Amino acid sequence: MANATEAVVPQAGNLSPRVPFKAAQRRSLSERAQRMIRRTFLPFLFLPCLADAQDASITPSGELASLSAPSLSGATSMPAFQAGLLALKSERPAEAIPFLTRELAEHPQNGKAWYYRGVCQVSIGDATAALGDFDRALELLPNDPNALLRRSEVNTANKAYDAAIADLEAVLRTHQAGAIAEHAFMGLGEIHMRRGDHAAAIAVYDRFVGIAPNDARSWFNRGIAHGHNNAHQQAFDDLSKAIKLDGWMHKAYTARAIELVHLDRKPEACADLATAKELGDDSVDELRAIYCE
Repeated sequence: MANATEAVVPQAGNLSPRVPFKAAQRRSLSERAQRMIRRTFLPFLFLPCLADAQDASITPSGELASLSAPSLSGATSMPAFQAGLLALKSERPAEAIPFLTRELAEHPQNGKAWYYRGVCQVSIGDATAALGDFDRALELLPNDPNALLRRSEVNTANKAYDAAIADLEAVLRTHQAGAIAEHAFMGLGEIHMRRGDHAAAIAVYDRFVGIAPNDARSWFNRGIAHGHNNAHQQAFDDLSKAIKLDGWMHKAYTARAIELVHLDRKPEACADLATAKELGDDSVDELRAIYCE
């Protein structure tokens, strides 16, 4: 994401040789802190390989949710599609691909097989193959929200932002609320943040908060966007709400600590960094060393 929030300490060009070393550390840390915020932002916007397929509210039909392991005697005769789904459910995407490929050789009009093979291709890192599979799935299953979401994620990762936005807007035309809409809003917000259009990201996250006011991620993401837009009090407020909703979200404590530094409330920032550390975020050690010692 471009255009990181303005540092609260002097920029490099303003530092004189007589500036204490600690101040120079704070300047460089401010830059690193903004990079940390950008890194912590992404995981909320990209889902694990099976997150959507195993969520009954957004899977095309629920095949994975109802699938169970076959008996040993029946394993060799299992249909290819079912065997592929079982491997996918067991988080073995590389094993699932040959089964799904066999299914597609026999039933090339099976749009769900194209979709699930695309999910597997994403998991093993083959974005080109995944896009081809999602394209074919959408030819057979026009406007399928899962395929649109998955294709948008691949296009976002490839910086094909216009194509990703088109898919996400298509999703939101048919889903104004619920898990699918939430995923679409997260995707749109991420694209705007990557482009450095923080005001547009905030507008998207306003809608996300509107449909998911009890989801800590909606407040967290909007708080990050406000911080990048130099609205540090609003960022603090949103991150505080995220923490109220999910007190285990260590990234929210870390992000709020940085906003507190911007607001010149260093003792509170140090308290948040200590909490983040207690919750397992070892990345705050440098922040604590510079701001709290």
